This record gives sequence, structure tokens and C-alpha cells, in this order.
Amino acid sequence: MHSRLSVAEPGNLPYGVFTPLRGSRPAGEPRVGVAVGERVLDLSAVWAGTPLGADLATGSLNRFLRRGPREWAYVRARITELLTGEEQLRLVLGNLHRIDEVRLHLPVEVADFTVFGATPPGQPATARHRRAGSVAVASTSSAVADSPASAGGAEPPWRPPGLTGRPQAATGVGYVVGAPSRAGCALAAEDFAEHVFGAVALQEWRTPDGEPYAATLAPWVIPLHAAEPPAGAHRPPAELLAALTADGTPLRTGDLCGVLPS
Repeated sequence: MHSRLSVAEPGNLPYGVFTPLRGSRPAGEPRVGVAVGERVLDLSAVWAGTPLGADLATGSLNRFLRRGPREWAYVRARITELLTGEEQLRLVLGNLHRIDEVRLHLPVEVADFTVFGATPPGQPATARHRRAGSVAVASTSSAVADSPASAGGAEPPWRPPGLTGRPQAATGVGYVVGAPSRAGCALAAEDFAEHVFGAVALQEWRTPDGEPYAATLAPWVIPLHAAEPPAGAHRPPAELLAALTADGTPLRTGDLCGVLPS
């Protein structure tokens, strides 16, 4: 299974968390931004002094994600307006940072991490639960990436003690839950867009004998409608999310649903 997630195409406006740098030192606190070509727009500054601005002036996307799909659509529409209108552009210019002058962070505080393998339709979805603490941001600073390989990173975040041999990476896609669901409610595939904010390039790191031990996320989460579905996927991601809630277990903001090769 392979996916192509591009943050270079105009209009994708992927979200991430960054800290401005002065030289090699942090020049402020982590905050939410969107990638605009080779720059990052500071959303916390655009909405400074508002409740939304406070939710954007944090070290993860989670507070913004909890606001739900209507707010996600509003923010995206407003960003597009700011980037395309001459008068509004003046507000943007003072809040743009060069990508090589920021430090990128793990974009979400992961709640639960579930990985699905490639399962043909008609067969039960095979899922395995992983620790949220096993997820780290990929070792990359680039805002322009056109594949999970370049968005991921060539090195694992760590190596298990005593490991011999080189860890192997399996590449896929992670779907990030924004709006939580109610306990006791089994979601249908049609509810996917009401709860899932976007997709992010995902790599699972495995020992030479195939045992998974860590995962890395690209620093940019692409809004759902701008993300291409996984090429060669056997089962739509919406069906996998429905499988997660079949017993009524609620979704939580920050849940990560990975789709990877078996």
C-alpha cells in the first residue's frame, strides 16, 4: 500500500506546529501554522486576542481540532481569503516565517494509536493497538514534500536497546481524529468527515524480524478534502474508522488511525 500526500500543491494548506528560531535558539513558544510554499503562516498571530487565537497558540493542533468541522472550514476559508486578497495580504506578510527559520514539532498530541493492515473488502479489518508514546515527529524540516518517503525521514526516532541490524520502515497514511464521538455511538462510514480532520504521512519502524516498535509522523497534517486517498487501498479509510467504533467506544481528539502494509 502506498500513498502520495503532497503539501507542495497550491491550496492544500497543511497544518503543523512550529517554533520560530533566532539562529538556532527558540524565539517564542510553539504555535499552530500552515505551510504556504516555503514559508509558514503563524495562525496564532492572525487570530491574536481571540478565543480561537488562544487555541492556536499551543504546542499541538488538539485544541483547534476539538472545535469541529464548521470551525475547520471557516479557518481554511479565511486563510485562503487572506492569501488571495491584496489588502488582506498585508496582514499575512508580517506573520510569515521562512521554513528554514522554524523548528517543527509533532503536530498532534496522540490519544490512541491504532494501525490497520491491508484487508480486502468482505474480510474483518485487522487492527493492532500501539502506544501513543511510540509516535514521534519525523526528522525533517522541509515544508515541501510530495511523498511519504520524503515527508517521513530516513532515520528512526530511536533504536531499541540491544538491537542488531538496521530498522525497516513501512510507509502509509495516518488519519487524525479532530471532533470526538459520543460513547455508545457506532459511527457509519458517512460520519468520517465529521470527525476526521486530515491525513498525515506515517512511517512505522520495525526491527529486522518485523516487530514494530515506533512510528514517525510528518510535521504537516493535510486537511481531509485536500488529501489523496491511499493508492491501492483495499478498504476505504472511512470503513476502518467505523470498525473502531463498532462496539460503541468513542473517538477522542488526537486519535490516530494508521493504514499500513500488513
